[in-house]
Amino acid sequence: MKVLIVHASRYGSTAEVAEQIGDVLRERGHDVVVWAARETPSPRNYDAVVAGSAIYGGHVLGDLQRYFAKYKDELASKRLALFAVAGNLHADADGHKRQVEEALRPLAPGVPCVARTAFAGVVDLRRMHWPTRLLMRLSKAESGDYRKWNEIRSWASDLSKRLEE
Repeated sequence: MKVLIVHASRYGSTAEVAEQIGDVLRERGHDVVVWAARETPSPRNYDAVVAGSAIYGGHVLGDLQRYFAKYKDELASKRLALFAVAGNLHADADGHKRQVEEALRPLAPGVPCVARTAFAGVVDLRRMHWPTRLLMRLSKAESGDYRKWNEIRSWASDLSKRLEE
């Protein structure tokens, strides 16, 4: 199956998650390409699209929002999976995970997804712009890489099966 993975990443953490998902899907026999959403690759020649974004302020990054707006008709006919990456997911997995997954919902209203999830990301206060850094400090965020690679690989492996159903 030909799979397009598109991602929106501010500091690179989400891009690395997208590449890891792509690696797992390739290991399972899929023909996969990974692109940044800002490059606006057409989904036309793909059987499935996996889209992911970092979440800031409870919202998907603008690059992925614009991508979905541009290709909404073509995406409606594809097998679609969505993922989000947010640094705050390490603290309160249940509450934050639901909020982050909800941030994905407006991307494809009415379009069924074969899978949707959220992963903890990276918090690097040194790289953030001062307003974001201030908000993160007020929420008592601490710098760290909170990605659980085994969880990401497991989801991608399950996704491979779902794409073929």
